[in-house]
Amino acid sequence: MFGLLGIAEAIALVVMGGISAPLFVRPSRRGGPVLLVRRFNVDTGLWPAVSIEGHQSGLLTRLLGFAGLDKTTTLEVTQEQITFHRAGFWREQRAAVPLSQVARAEAVLSQPLWHMTAIGVIAAILAIIAAGDRLTVQQFASGITLAGVCGVLSALQRTIALVIETSGGTEIAMTFTALGARRAVRMEDVTHAAERITELAILHQRQTKG
Repeated sequence: MFGLLGIAEAIALVVMGGISAPLFVRPSRRGGPVLLVRRFNVDTGLWPAVSIEGHQSGLLTRLLGFAGLDKTTTLEVTQEQITFHRAGFWREQRAAVPLSQVARAEAVLSQPLWHMTAIGVIAAILAIIAAGDRLTVQQFASGITLAGVCGVLSALQRTIALVIETSGGTEIAMTFTALGARRAVRMEDVTHAAERITELAILHQRQTKG
């Protein structure tokens, strides 16, 4: 039976796997569009204590930037509050959150796993072809190469998010690509910002209670 599987059937299996894979994978990022960082400053003795600016990634955003329509997202942390502004294609989001209402700030690393499904499909196709005694060295090498490409593409989709949650349940999130042509955001950078925000929130809440 396996010997009856031809190139057309193999291609069909690959297409089916590519279509079905996203259906079984949870979204890997949160907080709106993925941002390329322009400014990421965390200070211990100056204000604003945290100052972040990023713009949306993608070709459309670049074209709009050339036309003077810059989709920028900013976040600043002052002595009293967190100011957040996200410019989107369809709507904008603005928020001014007092530090006394900050319940949590953390860095969240997200890595999509769709490549595991793709690699499984490739491995299954190679196994079926091998069972029919038709697997060549070139086909095996192509399968391994394609699996490697899927792994690399998945790694390039890794994101790091700064997530701030208020006591009222409101969430502010800035999601950054882990790669950047000029400056890449590191997990340590976002963790440092989250720790600084948490520190200021705790200090402000103690002063308010005192």
